[in-house]
Amino acid sequence: IAETLAQVGADVIGTNEDIEFNESSQDNALSIPGYTKVAACRGEALWDSETAYAWGGRWLQNAIYIRDETMTKVHSFSKNISDAQVVGEYVRCTAIADLQMK
Repeated sequence: IAETLAQVGADVIGTNEDIEFNESSQDNALSIPGYTKVAACRGEALWDSETAYAWGGRWLQNAIYIRDETMTKVHSFSKNISDAQVVGEYVRCTAIADLQMK
């Protein structure tokens, strides 16, 4: 999927329910050629029955990637936007980035 996303040539790519991998499994994480991840937020834990869990995936994440040739990150952050009393362990979050064209 990374190659396909890179071929689109968009300046900014946002992913929803991407997979965050544990530190020892970063080789399995999404890496889009020519893009840098500038913001990400950790959502709910990945179920151990999911295929990616065996590869080191542990959480769902929302992320923002920018094209290295055309964009610069000014500022970024993430925020949990769910109420634990309502959603329990099913965390919802947002990744936010202020970007500038090069």
